[in-house]
Amino acid sequence: MRKNKLIIWYAIVLQFVTAIFVLTSEGMLRVARLGVFYDLFNNHQLGAIIMLVSVALALIGLTFNKSKLSFLLFLPQFSFLLMNASSALYYIMIGRYADGVIRSSQFIFIDQLPSIIAAVIYTVAIFDFRKEKYYVTQT
Repeated sequence: MRKNKLIIWYAIVLQFVTAIFVLTSEGMLRVARLGVFYDLFNNHQLGAIIMLVSVALALIGLTFNKSKLSFLLFLPQFSFLLMNASSALYYIMIGRYADGVIRSSQFIFIDQLPSIIAAVIYTVAIFDFRKEKYYVTQT
């Protein structure tokens, strides 16, 4: 269970720091894993605020996880991680970053691999975390 908390904390810190940078600079949205935000949000600050809300919800879910429904608090952050990973995969396939810089797909893959791995291990962590926590509270 500690591993699951550590993975969730990793995602919380990653998205918190990302949101702070996005709040201060629109240019951050041109990073490959954030390219989807450039397309989704007209205002970069709105995207960052929504990301901060998802971080806050994940913190609440991590702290106050008394019921099975608290699992829903992790889903907004999970969706952001999936969007980051899919955005990174898209730019890997087309061989350029969101700002138009052309690089080899292998270069972008290695650069964006932590985003992809974060989405995968977060998926496992939140489901395992909820299952373990539920069984602990029931016994």
